[in-house]
Amino acid sequence: MFALVWLILLFYSSLVSTQDLSHDDVLQGKNIVVLAGQSNMSGRGGVINDTWDGFVPPECHQNSSILRLSAGLTWEEAMEPLHRDIDVVRTCGVGPGMAFANSVLEKDPSFGVIGLVPCAVGGTNISEWRRGSVLYNQLIRRANAALQGGGVIRALLWYQGESDTVIHKDAELYKRRLMKFFDDVRSDLMSPILPVIQVALASGKGPYKEIVRKAQLETNLQNVKCVDAKGLPLEPDGLHLTTLAQVELGKMLADAFLQNVPLPVRIGNFSKKSEPMDTSKDSERINNEGDVEIKVETVDHRLPPGEKKESKSKDEKVEITHVFPPDQKPGAGNVVGEAVVKVAENFQSAKQAISGTHKTE
Repeated sequence: MFALVWLILLFYSSLVSTQDLSHDDVLQGKNIVVLAGQSNMSGRGGVINDTWDGFVPPECHQNSSILRLSAGLTWEEAMEPLHRDIDVVRTCGVGPGMAFANSVLEKDPSFGVIGLVPCAVGGTNISEWRRGSVLYNQLIRRANAALQGGGVIRALLWYQGESDTVIHKDAELYKRRLMKFFDDVRSDLMSPILPVIQVALASGKGPYKEIVRKAQLETNLQNVKCVDAKGLPLEPDGLHLTTLAQVELGKMLADAFLQNVPLPVRIGNFSKKSEPMDTSKDSERINNEGDVEIKVETVDHRLPPGEKKESKSKDEKVEITHVFPPDQKPGAGNVVGEAVVKVAENFQSAKQAISGTHKTE
């Protein structure tokens, strides 16, 4: 009898958990963070001889406000190893993702639900992430799937390059390939100023680590930051970060992220639950979260930048909207507000990025 009652309670609790996780308010307000790169992003902390020791430090424990997009494109409560069904060739352990998310929430409890999108695969070089490749297409597909039901992509966390230290030519070309990758991702996600936080290598598979590190540290793109993993403890293989090193890296990533919490640029139709908005440029309204939304432009996504033509269907248009708290509205005498104005003034680059999504290479 006790066993029967226990099974009923277990079944009921699983239903409640699923219902809470799929609640509209939870999914619509999620802050999406994409995790990509190779093994030190997917996580090898605690993995020795292809076996994970199972140790999860307190900084990486589960939190009901931290979700994970599974390989099946469904949201679930996140837990280590985050990449267990994505980086499937080798055993995954602790990576920086959970420590990052927990640190963000610890330092900003009002931040809201974080939706992590694991995409990293071990042993990959930058060429395998080029536009049109399997890994690239998977990243874009998973990022777009994460947006279904609501939410905003807040950042891309990128840790990759160990495989590009083996051949001198790869190391020399790394910076150019890396910057093109960032540009392509921003273009195909229709987010021209998507914040990117990359990690400068702590280790490498070959002798050209410093060339790759230099490229990473000197990447000069808007809204691209770099945290340096040099000196963090490594596993006995001399390549992968230890569990405690991953915790430290996650905190470093969180600090870099929170130093300039990005203003979301929403591209698409307004939420059906939002108040009606004037269709003219520069019109504004208050959304359900109490943030101010100012419409910058409406464009036909099929047309080259600068070309004007009235679309026959509303489905052919996308709206570009800047979202920010009321106290950071442009003209309020603050740096963030003025930054929004600057972005709006340079909107042509956003249109170029949008048109770039329809190019093939």
